Amino acid sequence: MLNSITDLIAIFIDQTLLIAILISIFCAIIQGYSGFGGGLIFVPLVASLYNPIDAILISCVGALITHSFLIPSTIKEINKIECLTVSLGVLITIPLGLLFLIAADPKLIMRGMGLFVLISGILFLKGWNYSGPKNYKVSVIAGALSGLFLGGLGIPTGPIMVIYLMSGKEPIKIKRANIIVIVLITVAAFIVTLAFHNQISTQALFLSLVLTPAFILGGFIGKYFFERFPISWFKNCVNFLLILTGLAFIAI
Repeated sequence: MLNSITDLIAIFIDQTLLIAILISIFCAIIQGYSGFGGGLIFVPLVASLYNPIDAILISCVGALITHSFLIPSTIKEINKIECLTVSLGVLITIPLGLLFLIAADPKLIMRGMGLFVLISGILFLKGWNYSGPKNYKVSVIAGALSGLFLGGLGIPTGPIMVIYLMSGKEPIKIKRANIIVIVLITVAAFIVTLAFHNQISTQALFLSLVLTPAFILGGFIGKYFFERFPISWFKNCVNFLLILTGLAFIAI
């Protein structure tokens, strides 16, 4: 009993956990403010502290919590058809990608994360926009490609989904709302799929619980910033962070 209590205390005062808390607050601010980007930075950073699958689960729990608090203020803004079709594509391919994630070497996953984050940062920074058609078929394909990368590399959002959803002439509030709702559906499905494959560890569940206040705090701060400050300058900062994060993890 004494050893268990000592181990628990050691976890709470562990320097690694303190770093994870700071990362969680920062990334939740990004996610709450822009609706995307936080998970792209969070997963590789926390994976370097623990392991890729645990980091992915913690990220998904964090996104689930952060986006749940954002839903009441965004649900009325969404494009229902677009949310449904993109989410359908995601749900189809998440299980396929997860088969690779479970079987692959962790170092390969880390480098894959780095490459994916680097590409995301470059595309976002260059302001590349999708100018093709937006219909049921294309929405399902965009969702399917996003689900495949999520399942395979554990990144909740990426350039495919975000660039597609950010295209078109809809107001930024509707685009942000669509991203928030689809990410919520995506991470919930991913957590269920991980559980189905018995890939949820006790450590990951405990860390998710401990980091929950950090996710909530960061999410509220991000929402506060979104309601008061323009998003353009912040997006550029996030994009540079994505590029630096990607380069760092490719080099591991």
